Amino acid sequence: GGDIYFDGVAPSTTGVDLSALDIDSAGGAISISGNGMNRGVAISDSQVQSSGGDINILGEDTFLRGVALESTNVSSGAGSLSIAGTSNPGVGTALIDASLDTGGGDLELTGKSFDGIGVAIYGSRIETDRGLVSLRAGNLGAHDAIVLEGSTVTSSVGVTLSPMELTDEILIGDASSGFALSGAELAMFDAPQLVIGNNLHA
Repeated sequence: GGDIYFDGVAPSTTGVDLSALDIDSAGGAISISGNGMNRGVAISDSQVQSSGGDINILGEDTFLRGVALESTNVSSGAGSLSIAGTSNPGVGTALIDASLDTGGGDLELTGKSFDGIGVAIYGSRIETDRGLVSLRAGNLGAHDAIVLEGSTVTSSVGVTLSPMELTDEILIGDASSGFALSGAELAMFDAPQLVIGNNLHA
């Protein structure tokens, strides 16, 4: 196995656009980084697996989505998995009918928007066997920073949920702005420990 790198910049389109691919590093690390206008990194109808190597996906855009994964599975085995997207004014990180899983590594999903949703998860599965799941979202309080619909987040260790900005107030229940989590969204988490916020919000 060997390391795999994708790095793209496209001022008028998508930084890195991968579709209908089977990417396997056989133990090596995988790094995907893109900067674009429509989307920073877009991966659709694909399989990305490292079989133990760390996977890092980083995207930034100025219109729609920083990172967009659609009908795609990303699996790191014993390695860690980190996905971070930034968009102005769109969605920082979006998962649509996607799945993320690790066998033992930690899994971190981060999304930041300046006028949209930080992290949007629709019809997707996030799962770690022996790792910690961390979800971080922020949008300067403009809208609901984190949105989950028809998805599951599972960890045998624990899940942490935290805003990226102090301006994103943590709200439990129905709300339209801040780091808001409804009862229906909280029911999608399955872990022995669920931590919401951090010491900066105590």
